Amino acid sequence: MRWNSLSTRIVVTFAVLVMSVMLVVTAFSYLRTKDALENMLENHGRMLAGAMEAVAAEHLVLYDYVYLRNYVTEVTAKEPVVSFAAVTNQDGTVVAHSDHAQEGKKAEAAAAAGGAAAVRKESAISERVVAYKGNRVLELTLPVAISGKQWGKVQLGVNYRDVDSVLHRLALSVVLVGGLLLVLSVLGARSFIGRMTSDINKVIDSAGKIAAGELREQVSEKGVDEVRALARAFNAMAENLRTVLRQIQETGAGVGSFSSSITSVIQDQAASASQQATSV
Repeated sequence: MRWNSLSTRIVVTFAVLVMSVMLVVTAFSYLRTKDALENMLENHGRMLAGAMEAVAAEHLVLYDYVYLRNYVTEVTAKEPVVSFAAVTNQDGTVVAHSDHAQEGKKAEAAAAAGGAAAVRKESAISERVVAYKGNRVLELTLPVAISGKQWGKVQLGVNYRDVDSVLHRLALSVVLVGGLLLVLSVLGARSFIGRMTSDINKVIDSAGKIAAGELREQVSEKGVDEVRALARAFNAMAENLRTVLRQIQETGAGVGSFSSSITSVIQDQAASASQQATSV
C-alpha cells in the first residue's frame, strides 16, 4: 500500500484513533484500579495497626517486651502483606521488631535502614511510602496512649507487592487484548476500505477509457452510497457526452448537405453564365 493512497491514509488514521481511545480507556482503568487496590491495602493496614496498638498498650505498661517481640514476629508471619512490624517505647527506642537486628535502635535509625521515604499524608496514623528490602512499602505509625499518656508507638509496613503484581498482570492483559483488537480492527477497516477503493478505481478506469474515446463505457453502480452516487453521476456524464456527440454529428451532416446544395447551385449558375457568354 502506498502512503499517498487514500486507503493507506484512512487505515492509518483509523489505527491512530483506535490506539488513542485504547490508551485513554486503559490509563483511566489502570488508575482507578490502582487507587482502589491501594485504598484496600491502606484500610487493611490501618486495621492491623489498630489491633497492634491495643496489644502494645497492654504490654508496654508491663514492660513485657518479650511478648511484644513474639507478637510482631507472629503478625509478620501470618499476614503476607506485612513486610515488618515494630513497637517503640516512649523514648523512641525499638523494643520489638520483626527484624530483630533493628531492636535497641532509635525508631528514626531503624526507619532509615529500610530505605528512602516519601511522606504521603499526616493524620492520627501517620503514613509514608518507604523502600524496604527492595519493595515499595506503606509504613503506618500509630501512637500508643494510655490514660492520655503516650507510652510509645507501633509501626507497621504493608507492602505493595501484591498490588504491583495485580497491576502488572492487568497492564499486560490490557496490552495483549488491546493489541489483538487493534490488529482485528485494522484488518477489518482495510478490507472494507479496499472494497470501497476498488469501486472508485473502476470509476477511474472508466474515466480513462472515455478520455480515450470509448464513450460507450458504463460504470457498475455498486458499493456504498457515495460510490453509487459517483457512478450514477459518471454514467449521466457519459450519456450527456454521447448525446452531444450525436448532435455534433447530425449538425455536421446537415452542414455537409447544405454545402452540397450550395455547390450545386454555384455550378448551375456557372454553367448558365458560360452559355450566356457564348451567346454574347
